[in-house]
Amino acid sequence: MSGAYLQPSRVVLDAHSGATSGPVRVSYFDPRTGEPCATKPEPLHGDQERRGREREGYRASLARGWKKRAVLVGSVEYESIAAAAPAVGVSKTKLAKSLRDGAAEVNGRSVRYAADVQPPPMRTNNPGHKCAVLVDGVRHESIADAAAALGYSRTYFASELRSGRRDYGGRTVEYADKAMKPEPAKTERKPMDPAKYHTRPVMVDGVRYARLMDAAAVVGCSQSYLSMRLKEGYDRVKGCAVAYA
Repeated sequence: MSGAYLQPSRVVLDAHSGATSGPVRVSYFDPRTGEPCATKPEPLHGDQERRGREREGYRASLARGWKKRAVLVGSVEYESIAAAAPAVGVSKTKLAKSLRDGAAEVNGRSVRYAADVQPPPMRTNNPGHKCAVLVDGVRHESIADAAAALGYSRTYFASELRSGRRDYGGRTVEYADKAMKPEPAKTERKPMDPAKYHTRPVMVDGVRYARLMDAAAVVGCSQSYLSMRLKEGYDRVKGCAVAYA
């Protein structure tokens, strides 16, 4: 870096010897050699300054651990710029600069960072999937064919069919595979009698209770809390002696 000492406006007095010295001479430093020079040196060329900054940036990247970035040359992926440069036919410095500047082609080859390539959009439907549908007993090999026969759009008809709708203007619609399989008979579960819950008797302070709910009411807690404490082996709950009878 070039610079100069400014000449003072007064004579400097040495406090120890009392001698005076003349004005301070102006001196410059040559940025190429780092040595002082009598005349102002010529500034560095712009390309040299740019290369100097690039070298400094490269050293800084190495110091903080430069991470390799995968590069696509055409459809071939390379693990780093250095590995991709021979395939493009340029130096790794030129390839790195071109990628940094956003160039789509280098030396007639398509180049880009692999991370910048967007994945293909996810397909929301699968036209290859065929779901047979019965409309009043007539089989249609796909939802699209059944929707066209009923006069609905495929998207609306598929949504309604998934939601469980089976009647479409007086016409019955169902999945063909489900129609071939008889539905299992549904059995109704009888509700349990609340009086039969927790029928194991419990002793609370020497008093026997036939149901856990009665013992919990005496202790002053919920049935689940008292049951949990008894299963864990506690013999006292909220100051009361408890145990299974």
